[in-house]
Amino acid sequence: MKSVTRRKAPRFVAVGDNCADVYLPPVNETFVGGNAVNVSVYVKRCGLQASYVGAVGTDRFGTIITAALRAEGVDVTHVKVIPGSSGITEVRLEHGERIFVREDMGVQRQFKLDEQTLQFIASHQFVYTTYYGGMEGYLGEFKRRGLTVGYDYSDLYTEELLCRTLQHVDWAFFSMSSLAQAEVEATLRTLQRRGPQFVVATMGKRGSAAFDGKRLYYQPAVAVEKVVDTLGAGDAFIGTLIGHLLKGRSLEQAMRVAAKVAAKACTHLGAWIQEREPNEGADDA
Repeated sequence: MKSVTRRKAPRFVAVGDNCADVYLPPVNETFVGGNAVNVSVYVKRCGLQASYVGAVGTDRFGTIITAALRAEGVDVTHVKVIPGSSGITEVRLEHGERIFVREDMGVQRQFKLDEQTLQFIASHQFVYTTYYGGMEGYLGEFKRRGLTVGYDYSDLYTEELLCRTLQHVDWAFFSMSSLAQAEVEATLRTLQRRGPQFVVATMGKRGSAAFDGKRLYYQPAVAVEKVVDTLGAGDAFIGTLIGHLLKGRSLEQAMRVAAKVAAKACTHLGAWIQEREPNEGADDA
């Protein structure tokens, strides 16, 4: 009987921002966060190998961030510790909606990729980074080293940034909750023609949309009984989407699972909490 060799899933690395999400009174709790960190955790929860590369400070938050990622099974061997303060985001909740009061990137502002770190990143197959991570200058280098590149523009993209980066990005992510549906569709089509394999837009309560050059996909948001905290829901969506795409699922299938995981992220404080049982995103289809 002929044996069947199972294709090995690509290795994923997130590069860029991390922070301590400090919730102001009356919550008074602190969680590990940052777009790149959150996405690495959700990719790992899909059952893939995931690494995180970035910089933390010599304060207690730096220790907390790296320890939490290790506990999730995310490789942090190339996290750099720089004298100073780790990133911090002060968060206030209003009826479950997160409001960013103050953001300080801390030592991440000083973080540069040396050759050893670039070689480590190139040992993966997929690299993800973000607007907040300040790594857009390395996107071309990632492509030259043979990586598939994902980049989250959030809602902060400018034409100048798009001109510098889109040709280097394979999977592009945007936040378009402020745009009307027709504007989202037109924008996705325009952006995809400028280089990416596909473009994804998160739209808050309206769900998400994606365009791959041939077909436009829509995924409604999954309703939850009570929204506790919307912080990190978009990152949960993106991380789960990437994880399932890397495992060979179609864009439509991956968006469906990602919507469920994003909804679950709204039911607890913080972008993610250490799990005591398997995450539904690992096997759901």
